[in-house]
Amino acid sequence: MPTGSPSRSGASRLRSNGDDDPSPRSPNARRHCAYGRPYAQSLTAPVSSKGGLDRRRTAFRTHQCFVRQRTQLINALRGHLAEFGLIVAQGPAHLKQIIELLDEAGPEVPDAVREIVRLYLDQIDVLTRKIEELHRRLRDATQENAEMRRLCTVPGVGPVTAGAVLAFAPDLRAFSSGRNFAAWLGLVPKQRSTGGKTRLGGVSKMGQTDIRKLLIIGAMSRIRWIIRKGVLPDSWLGQLVGRKPRMVAAVALANKMARIIWAIMTREENYRMA
Repeated sequence: MPTGSPSRSGASRLRSNGDDDPSPRSPNARRHCAYGRPYAQSLTAPVSSKGGLDRRRTAFRTHQCFVRQRTQLINALRGHLAEFGLIVAQGPAHLKQIIELLDEAGPEVPDAVREIVRLYLDQIDVLTRKIEELHRRLRDATQENAEMRRLCTVPGVGPVTAGAVLAFAPDLRAFSSGRNFAAWLGLVPKQRSTGGKTRLGGVSKMGQTDIRKLLIIGAMSRIRWIIRKGVLPDSWLGQLVGRKPRMVAAVALANKMARIIWAIMTREENYRMA
């Protein structure tokens, strides 16, 4: 018998161990099936659940697309009006001032420009109605979904953010800690540590952009509410806003919100104020 070729008894031992047996009855095949069960179940998920997830993602993407289009139209309209000396503040809440400014401007603004402004306002009004309709659908879905209701208990998280978390984030139990989930979102600082010295840079921004953006927007709304009150509360957030720029505080708060979301979703508990 040539040197290096396996003996008959050795080949039979290999087959008895199941290493070369491709049949599903072999121990090796059963072992691989056991290890790959979560991934296999995710591939063979019911069509209804996948369809619901796709609908949620499509609704969220459409909502964000309409918001971007409305912002683009508002900025373009503000730029055109600025050429005639009419300054309008940012945001859709200040669009009502445009009609008053046009009435006060008188003949300085040509009629052709007024017609263009009306076209802009009509298109912005159409997009606003569509955005409100999609937001209403997301809010109605919150009443039917227990996980969305649980997410909305977190301050700064609304139906849109809750829908984005459920649509784009994987099972949060896959993350070992809330920090890992925040790192997946790109809300943790870059580390350039060496020689036992910790050097932290800016946020990585290398994660899921949709959820990160909505968390930062929700954090900014909470910070604006605190500043509008005029008195900073004696809490972690109040002290942070008092000594840091607003955007830095917003990113830090968004990081904390991500950790809270991980905690309440993995423990299946609603958020409780301290």
